[in-house]
Amino acid sequence: MHVVVRVAGVTDGVTVTFDTALGTDVHIVNSTLLIVTTPAHVTGLVDVIVKNSAGESKTLSGGYGY
Repeated sequence: MHVVVRVAGVTDGVTVTFDTALGTDVHIVNSTLLIVTTPAHVTGLVDVIVKNSAGESKTLSGGYGY
């Protein structure tokens, strides 16, 4: 499933992790908007972690529900 992620400071090389699984097909729309494909996961809420190419990350606890 494709989801939209809003986060400040998006740059090339950004990754998005859902719980411990890496999202795929990350498309940068602009400096605050990403579209990413979620990995398979069991039902429930998971943390969403966005990490930039410098290794800085932002976490939204329980930010996505499967």
